[in-house]
Amino acid sequence: MNTTTISSGRKGYFAERSALDWAAAGGILLATLFAFARYFDAMDVYEKGILITLTPAAIALVWFWRPLRALAAGVTLASICCHLALQRRDG
Repeated sequence: MNTTTISSGRKGYFAERSALDWAAAGGILLATLFAFARYFDAMDVYEKGILITLTPAAIALVWFWRPLRALAAGVTLASICCHLALQRRDG
C-alpha cells in the first residue's frame, strides 16, 4: 500500500494561535458564561443575542488585532477590581 502526503508548507489555522490567544479566548468565554449565569433573568432576548454574537466577535478582535489583547486584559483587570471593591462596600 502506497500513501502519499501532500503538504502546502503552511500550518493549520488553529495551529498558528499562541497560548495567549487561547487564554484570551478562554477569558472571553468565561466572562460570557458569568454574565449569563448572573444576569440571565434580567436580560431580554435582544441583550442575550447581543452577548452571544459579541463573544466570537471579541475573540476575533483579540486574535487578529494583537495590541487589543493587552488593552482587553487591562480593562478586564480593572473591571474585576472595581466589582470586588463595590461588593465589599455594599457589604
